[in-house]
Order: sequence, then C-alpha cells, then structure tokens
Amino acid sequence: MIKILLADDEPIERMALEKIIENGIPNTKIVGHAGNGRQAIQLAEELDPDIILMDIQMPGINGLEAIRQIRSSQQKTDHEERKFIIVSAYDEFEYARQGIRLGIKDYLLKPCLPVTIVETVQKVIRELEQEREAKAHQERMQKLLPIVETDFVIQQLYDYVHEIHLDEMMQLLGCNRDQRCYVLLLYITDRAHGTEPKRELAERLHRAVKEQIHRKAKGWVGPLTGRQLPILLFVDPDQSFRSQASVTARDLLNLSVRFPSCDFFIGIGNSQESLREIKHSYQEALLSTADLGLPSRCRFFEDLPGLNRQEEHIRQTVVLEKAIVEEVRMGNMEALGQLLNQLIDLFETSGISLVEAQQRTLAMLLIASRMIRETGVNADQPIFSFQIESYPQLRVEASCLLEKLMKVIAAARNDIEPDVVATIKKYIQDHAHEDISLEMISEHVRLSPFYISKIFKEQIDVNYIDFLTECRIEKAKTLMAEGELSLKEIAYDIGYKDPNYFSRVFKKMCGITPKDYRNRIRLKQSHTDSAKK
Repeated sequence: MIKILLADDEPIERMALEKIIENGIPNTKIVGHAGNGRQAIQLAEELDPDIILMDIQMPGINGLEAIRQIRSSQQKTDHEERKFIIVSAYDEFEYARQGIRLGIKDYLLKPCLPVTIVETVQKVIRELEQEREAKAHQERMQKLLPIVETDFVIQQLYDYVHEIHLDEMMQLLGCNRDQRCYVLLLYITDRAHGTEPKRELAERLHRAVKEQIHRKAKGWVGPLTGRQLPILLFVDPDQSFRSQASVTARDLLNLSVRFPSCDFFIGIGNSQESLREIKHSYQEALLSTADLGLPSRCRFFEDLPGLNRQEEHIRQTVVLEKAIVEEVRMGNMEALGQLLNQLIDLFETSGISLVEAQQRTLAMLLIASRMIRETGVNADQPIFSFQIESYPQLRVEASCLLEKLMKVIAAARNDIEPDVVATIKKYIQDHAHEDISLEMISEHVRLSPFYISKIFKEQIDVNYIDFLTECRIEKAKTLMAEGELSLKEIAYDIGYKDPNYFSRVFKKMCGITPKDYRNRIRLKQSHTDSAKK
C-alpha cells in the first residue's frame, strides 16, 4: 500500500485530490491532510508517507520550505526514497527551479485534469517501486556477500566451480578472474595448549581478519577451519606483489596484540596470473608453513632455502613437494607413500645430507597431518623419535609415520555415519530456497566444510553448488507448471536474489529460457485440454 499525504490550504482541493487518487489508483491510501506547511512537516514525521503532494502558497511555512525541512529530517532517518509532487496555481519559473533543486519528482499546475493527476502520481509510484526493488536487491546482495566470499574460497581451493557460478560470484564480489592473485595462509594456534582456538575466540578472530582484509586489502577470506585460515588476495598492478603481501602480513600479525592467547604464523604463496592457477599458490602457502618456529612469524614461499638456486634437483624437489600437498588436498592418501619415497630418493641422489633429508621429510609429513586435521580428523603430530642413521631407515620410518596417519583417517571415516551424504542431500533439498553455504551444512552435520566438499563430490559426482542448483531448477519447473507465480516471483521463491541470474542459470541447465519453458508447458497443457474435449 502506497501512503500519500496531501498538503494544501484549501480543504476542497484536498478532498478532490483524495477522491481522484483513491478512485483512480489502486493500492494507495491518503493517510493525512495538512492545511499548512507546519502541519505537513509534523504529519510527515508522524505518518511516514511515501508520497507528498504539496501546495506552494500556504500560510506560515510555504510548501518549498516545508519540503526542505522534511528532506533534512528524512536524511537523518534514512528515508531517502520519499517522493514529492508540487501542486500549485502559480506557473513561475523560480518555483520550478527551486523544486528541481529539492528533488521534486513532478509539478502539477492547478486546475488539473483528473487523468493528469492520476498519470503523474502513477509515474512517481512506479519510480518509487523501482527504487525500492533496487534497494531490496542491494540489501539481499549485501547479506549474501559473506556467504559467497567464504564459500568461494573453499570452492577455489578445494573443489570446482561451474563457469556460470564463477561469473556470478565474481560479479557479486567485484573482482576480475584474470587479475593476478595469491594465497596467504594464516595459521593460528592456542598458545597455552597448542590446539586450535576455541569456537567463540575463533569466530572473533575470523571477524577481525575479515574486517582487516576488507579495509586494507582486496581479497576474500575463507573459513577458519581448525588452525588454518586461507585468504585469497588480488595484486594491485601498480604495486609490487612482495610489498603488498608484506604489508598485509604485517597488518594481520599486528592483530595478534588483540588476541594475546594465540600464536600467528603466515605462509605466502607466489602470485599467479589468474584464479585458474590459484591452487598453486595455495600449495606454496602450505609449504611455507613447514617451520612455525621462525622468529619473523611469516615466510614467503620464494624465500624457502635453496629455491633461488637453479639446480635441476631443486626444481624436481619443489614439483614433488607440491604434488604431495595436492594429493593430501584431494584426499588421495594412497598415492602419498609413493610420492614421499620419490622425494627421499631425490634427496639421496642429489647428495643432500641425511639430517636435512630427515628434516624436510618430516616437514612434509607435518604439513600433511595439519591438512588432515583441518578436515576434522584428529591426527597426532608426526615426529621421528630418534636420529635417522641411513636413507633406507628414513624410508622405513617415514612409511611408518604415514601408515599411522592413514589408519587415523580410515578410523575417522568409519566413525562417520554411513548416511551422512544422504543427510547432506536432504538438508540441501530442504533449504535450497535459502542462502545456503558449506559452512551452514558443516554446522548441521558437524564436519569440516573441506571434508564435506570432498566426500559429496566423491559420492554424488557433483559438487554441492551444482546439486543445490539442480534442486532449485527442479522446484522452478514445478512452480512454472502450476502457473500461479510470475517468473520473478519464482526466482525469489527458489532462492535466487537476481531474476536475471536465475534466467541465465536455467538456460545453462535446461537449454532454454524460463519464459520459453513456461510457454512450452502452456502449449502442452492446451493440447491436452483440447484432446479431452
């Protein structure tokens, strides 16, 4: 219902306007009459009208001054959408000029034809409704952004995002997929116990990091899972990657002052040409956190010992270490043993000392165990209990530690309810119309969002976003067949905040637009009805 206030010092004029508007324009209500400017100001505050028709020449405060004061008041109450229409018997340029400066939407010159009054008010109502819809859309998008941001980091680092979803997320977050980017991995540990932060503290930490990144850098913050918080950052082309990343790392480490019970460490991967290669930077950021005891509390991957040398075995070592991280990320633990042995073989043939080989092998096992813990599996920290005396012994001991990790993973998988994927599917189906996310699903089934993403993809052969989309599209088809709602209403009803995006997704999934699909249904129903007759 559109609320309208009439301000005119002639009661007969006000009554005539009320009759014309309420008879000629549905869904409107005249909420009040003001006989002068002061009353108009008072009633505007009390009745909160959407549109005010204001006469100019009134006793005391005139119409223009009343509009000026109402405008000033509504700016304080965030009521910018209110519209004004001047109704005056004076066709003077100065009045029109002042009205324009005050943002008046139209100017009715008395005496007015009823049809002119109706057309003018209807035009202003349409503009008001369009502004409200745009504002509501913007508010929905603002609420959606935190969900999109966290979810998208998970999908980029641990899963696959369909192109149409990627395009929409990029548009929402205002970034270019071909811009240079990198991963900064913030590792947070409870100082007293060496464990992950408690839930309440973790939530405060996560909010603080998001605020810091959004205020000082350009990037997206993933979920704080266990002790790891991945941050995907974009490189400003006008500045060097190294200087930008250093400033961001310093700002984040300064946050530790606000969280004295926690230790922070930051690993920074190399910058990549685009989001398509971002997983390489994530692997590098993980490798950079191998030694958490560095006094600087931060390490760039490019600063790892030996990387600045050109020997072939150094290049091969980096390739193998990244491959190990990737296999752990993908959950392919069976392939890990072979890669670890290849790495040890490379250490031996390259003439690396046994002490260094032991340290670097243990570093890879430590990184693997951390990644496993971030999926929700409580894996003990691997450690060699004695000094290794030969490369064969190193292979045996490394294999034993890896076997322990794999047993822990197997036991954890056995403990998970066998119908957990069915539970996840049902949760998505029941909540498909909401702004659902991996974190919400994680809360529901009490599993890591990374692990959920992995097992869902393994068992259903699609990621959860694609499954969510399928649920929404099927619901849309059902609603279109019923024929009661408009396509815009259907888009909102199934969980899409933007009808245009819904149309693009529908066409991508079904090969035709929602409009064409609905027309086909209607044509088919028409043929069926004709056949019955």
